[in-house]
Amino acid sequence: MLISGRLWLVSDLPLSAQWLPHDDTLFVELARHLIDGKWLGTYHARVLAKPSGYPLFIAGTHVLGVPLLVAQQALYVAAGILLLYAVSPFVRSRVTLLALLGLYLFSPTSYMQDVMAVKRVGLYPTVVTCVLASLAGILASSTNRRARMLWGLGFGLSWAAAMLVRDESTWLIPSAAVVVAGSAWRRFRVRGGRVAAREVVLLVAWMFGPHLIADTLIARSNERAYGFSTTNELTADATRRAYQELLRTVQDGEARDFVPVPQATRARLYREVPAFAELRDSLEAPGNWSVVTCQQIPEACGDLAGAWFWWAVRDAAEKKGYHASARTANDYYLRLADETAAACDEGRLACGPASRTLLLGVGWNHVGEVPLAAAAGLYSLASFESVSLTPQRTEESRQFVRFLLPRYARVTGHDRFSDEAAEARMKTDAAARLRHGLLELYRWMVPSLLFIALVAWTSAVGDALWRGPSDLFLLDTALLGAMVALLVGLAILDRGAFPAFLPRYLAPGVPPMLIFITLSSADGWNRVRTRLYGVAVGEGTR
Repeated sequence: MLISGRLWLVSDLPLSAQWLPHDDTLFVELARHLIDGKWLGTYHARVLAKPSGYPLFIAGTHVLGVPLLVAQQALYVAAGILLLYAVSPFVRSRVTLLALLGLYLFSPTSYMQDVMAVKRVGLYPTVVTCVLASLAGILASSTNRRARMLWGLGFGLSWAAAMLVRDESTWLIPSAAVVVAGSAWRRFRVRGGRVAAREVVLLVAWMFGPHLIADTLIARSNERAYGFSTTNELTADATRRAYQELLRTVQDGEARDFVPVPQATRARLYREVPAFAELRDSLEAPGNWSVVTCQQIPEACGDLAGAWFWWAVRDAAEKKGYHASARTANDYYLRLADETAAACDEGRLACGPASRTLLLGVGWNHVGEVPLAAAAGLYSLASFESVSLTPQRTEESRQFVRFLLPRYARVTGHDRFSDEAAEARMKTDAAARLRHGLLELYRWMVPSLLFIALVAWTSAVGDALWRGPSDLFLLDTALLGAMVALLVGLAILDRGAFPAFLPRYLAPGVPPMLIFITLSSADGWNRVRTRLYGVAVGEGTR
């Protein structure tokens, strides 16, 4: 009944076709080339700028004949069923399991505005759920070697998918570390050091081997197509080195929050770095990325903020012909890095050490602000702040609608798109009213439930230290670690790079939060009943 209700709830969602050349439109373009058997198509500055996992998924849904949104929603439900199976050894109460499934299935972030567009957030939380379910399975099968290795392989496949969709998925590593350490300790106590060490090494190989294989295959495919081996140009050595060299030229008097390389710094770079001077006309031209900065970060208006600075650099380099091929682009960024480093070493530019900057213009001076920012992010996560359920189209999307729809229809398999009529209908039909009601319910309910779960986990810490951690406590700790790692990473970006506590960036933190709420609260209630009645009823603590 829960699954049927969930599928009905999202059955009327239209696809929102948006003109976003570095996001939605790019994914559709790359998927179209994959469908046509041309890998990712003709090389340009955006082809290798993002991992290719999501375009591969879109192309896969096309081959199977399943519309994109239908495939995403079906996989989300399937991941929920897998999660339920994985955690069932820890929770024997059907009520608790149904509560977990219900919380997960009807989460507003799974049918919010961004999910109705061709964005990675439509798939990424599903993959994260599979990662977490696999970690639960590893802990639950601590005495069954074969089952543990199968769950390890499940983690490996899910982790590989997560990294191919968003290569900043390293925020899940602390959770994996907790589970591997807990499993290793259990095996060490049962089998002894040497045997346990072999089993742990094998488990880790199953967990992380698939990602290495997938990365290698993608990199080799890109090398065959473009003459350059990488899965993402933005993380290639030449690009990263060029960016780091530019960042270290920023002086204290020039630094601005949210702006990696301010105008004053760029003026000095134009004089001393010929490779950078070539980009001046494009970088300083009004409009384009500076307009995006004004719209998104008013306090940085008039400059190039956050990741938009590097997109502006890449677009400017493309206009100069340096993205004629992947090899040409790599050579240009190497030259940019070398010339900037030489200007620093020769004293023509005042520069600091590369370690002064963390990323995207976020300096060590921002670190002290991270705890409060992470706490604010936790509230945004739990309260579903800024989550919108109404499709949104940019003005550019309205202008290019006749151009966009045929391409989107062919690639995604959809023939119904968001327009004024669809948006008006979505405000009045029964499913839309229920979705908005659920959003308000979650906003009211989840913050209190999260507080209770945190209290329950805190109270279990003492027992874990005194008697040793149970598998359920380790799982709760892994879930909490995932939430903290994500929030700290977003807090670092939010303090100095760009507004990071947006629904599309917080959405992957919702599954671990909802699982943590259910399992930690159930465990806390079970311990209370044990103390009151001397025996636990219905719940397993393993």
